[in-house]
Amino acid sequence: MLKNISSNDNLTKSGLFNHFCIIGQDNYSNINEITNSNLIKKAPIINIEIIFPKLFEKLPENYEIITTTNSGTSANLFGKTFPFKECYIIFERGYHKPPIIDIGIIDKTKNEQCLRDSKIITRTRYGHSANLSNSINGKMYLVYKRAPVDFSLDNMVVVDICIINGTKKEKTPGNFFKIPKSINKGILNNEIFICYRKEKLRHKELTFNCKLLDSFPPIKEINNICNIPMFCMPEGSKILCWSDTKNNPTPFSNTFILTEKDGSRIYGITYGFYEKFYGSLNNDQLEKLELKKCDDFYIDNKGKKYYLYNNISICFISNFPYFDSFYMILQYIKKMVDDDKKFCIEKFLSNLLYKTIYPVPMNPHFKLGLGEEEIFFNFSNFNDFPICGSSYVDTLRLIGPMNLLILVISAINEKNIIFHSVRSHLLTIVCESITSLMFPFFWDFPYIPYCPFNNFIIFECPCPYIVGVDSKYFDDIINFPKETICFGLDTNTISLSKEEIEKIYNSIPLQCAKYLRVNLTKIYNELMEEDQRLLNLKYSEDPLIQLSLKKHLFNINNVYNKRIKEIFLRFMCNLLVGYEFHFILSNNNGIELNSSLTKNIYDIEGFISRKPKIYKEFYKKLCSTQAFVSLIQDKISKSDRSKYYTFFNSLLLSFINDNDEQLLEDEGYDDVLVNIPLYHVNIFEKDKERDDNENFPQKFDDNLFVIEDIMECIQIDDDNSNNNNNIEEKNSLKY
Repeated sequence: MLKNISSNDNLTKSGLFNHFCIIGQDNYSNINEITNSNLIKKAPIINIEIIFPKLFEKLPENYEIITTTNSGTSANLFGKTFPFKECYIIFERGYHKPPIIDIGIIDKTKNEQCLRDSKIITRTRYGHSANLSNSINGKMYLVYKRAPVDFSLDNMVVVDICIINGTKKEKTPGNFFKIPKSINKGILNNEIFICYRKEKLRHKELTFNCKLLDSFPPIKEINNICNIPMFCMPEGSKILCWSDTKNNPTPFSNTFILTEKDGSRIYGITYGFYEKFYGSLNNDQLEKLELKKCDDFYIDNKGKKYYLYNNISICFISNFPYFDSFYMILQYIKKMVDDDKKFCIEKFLSNLLYKTIYPVPMNPHFKLGLGEEEIFFNFSNFNDFPICGSSYVDTLRLIGPMNLLILVISAINEKNIIFHSVRSHLLTIVCESITSLMFPFFWDFPYIPYCPFNNFIIFECPCPYIVGVDSKYFDDIINFPKETICFGLDTNTISLSKEEIEKIYNSIPLQCAKYLRVNLTKIYNELMEEDQRLLNLKYSEDPLIQLSLKKHLFNINNVYNKRIKEIFLRFMCNLLVGYEFHFILSNNNGIELNSSLTKNIYDIEGFISRKPKIYKEFYKKLCSTQAFVSLIQDKISKSDRSKYYTFFNSLLLSFINDNDEQLLEDEGYDDVLVNIPLYHVNIFEKDKERDDNENFPQKFDDNLFVIEDIMECIQIDDDNSNNNNNIEEKNSLKY
């Protein structure tokens, strides 16, 4: 009976999700073990100092010195001020001390103070002053923060430091933080900045190929099925050495988008976690980990105690990008498996997919009740705009107004864009936001918001692309074109120079650019004030306050998402005013538009000629883009996108008739929160409890799925639907 479910695509398409997948590894032999030679493991920085070589200070043993910038210029912090007194940063790597987790600079002439948990470097180990200022009264010092004794082994630590010379227009490396304080800036001196890079603390581990252990419904055939494990666990299945007896390794999550051959997209959200490893390793594997087996634990050559953990990932694949909502369900499933030894995951999933809310309405807008938790499933303007997993509010918070403006314009102009971050879910949100704010244009080129290392061949693609990568692999991308725009989400750094940003901004019609910049900046400032106001409430343990805060944030996000969308819609309307009057054909008249030239159906020169002379170059580039050509051809040929173009034309007409009229209607989210339907998910139990040492199930028990009841319910729904269709058909014949 389960095969009947998996072979019927229509059943899956009508559900809340397409598949629930379990990803991991069940065979930890050497045959599945892999080595990533591209990922060089650097020990964290544990000490940082200042050194003056010309004052006969010597480099301590095991220390590294930074003498040059990445471009090969001098990394002397004094620049040209004191030719006989050079100053450099030195540091030590290792694991025998708590690592350094932050670096900064304080200026004592501005009464800046060092935080209690930070240390200021006032003197070198030889007793000389470590003042970095070149002025007589200046007092600038390097400060750092060391991890506490109870530091979580999963937190971020400093692994690299570099110097950049701003005077020589050196750029901050893509995955580095730049301390926003120039050292020794002056008329005759260089503008020096200190940068540092952070990564998660790495541990001894073995890495294996991951695979699809099981799924519900069973996956018969998906174009990208071979890619799902790679996207769910991009770093592979791991066996991890863990010495922290108080805390387990931190769970991890991932979001991704797979594009099918027909251009449709499916969305994935994963929840990954580590469990105690109860299997066995061979002597060769134990030797790699430098461990010996002792009862239920392991020890290294110093007698330190370790436990082994392996990772598992559970995942929802869906036609709907409900990333946050699905993530909460995944967390709930993991919690129930841990807390209730009789919890039946099979019955839970089959009822969630085919009974609780089935079929999913065309405009999914509901709440799901899981125990005491209510999970919102909400899309704003779902029918009017293409489905996407964007969050304009989060994107604006993350990258700021000017960067958002520049990146959307760059996407419209079909530039290569690479985003990088250690947080994959942010990559997906930002990529989705950038491409959806292009509306009515669509991005029809390669698009991988989260690209695993094995797919880096995409950067050799001769056409434009938008790709997101993990920051730890960013330095391994060496084959992308020089004009590619790279943006670091964690460091908020863009590869474009100030001059390049100004050039892009000035290429846009002034009125459009100014409107976009001013209004985005206004919303950004409002968001920052709102976030600051709610900061204390976020840490409250009062459940009523948390519930009220959740509803308030829901409201705020929807209101500001709409405002940001409105701003970009007005921007696009302003750019495209008059475009609809230059079609040569009023209908296709039997012409196969796929083989016809755009010039035969649209007067591009006529459209450009009506624009101000100073911006004709911008419109020439715009009209040559694939997005504009598709807009023209799809509008004539009545494609699947026609309804979106019709909707945009109605907005454009409103914009022309009344420039001050609001394009998008207010949706009354306060009322929605009250009136939105609530569906409760039932909890099912097995007859037999799981063993205490039994981990998350790697295989489903097909006998526990309530398939007979499901098929009966679906048949009843189909019969009712057919009856309704027959009635509608008869009524239509009457008229």
